[in-house]
Amino acid sequence: MSDVESALHDIARMREQLAASSRFQGLAPGVVALTGCFAFALGAWQHFAGEDDLLIWILNAAVCALMIGTEAIARVSIGVQTGPLIGAQKGPPVRMAER
Repeated sequence: MSDVESALHDIARMREQLAASSRFQGLAPGVVALTGCFAFALGAWQHFAGEDDLLIWILNAAVCALMIGTEAIARVSIGVQTGPLIGAQKGPPVRMAER
């Protein structure tokens, strides 16, 4: 392995490490699905009970926001790792033209 290829490999590895440290970890699909189920259940209850109370929806939104926020903080503090970035390159980022 030449010095140039070794340097390119090191640069690619540093790019991956920088990308991993600033990568958006996303939200857990389970919590987001659960908040959707809460909204669906509340809508069904409101339809069949004949209630028209906005306060119930505000309370539901606050509970869902608390759940999502708690889950996001827990993921950050635990340090959940995700896979490599889409399109992240392995090895040297570019090939040098042969002279």
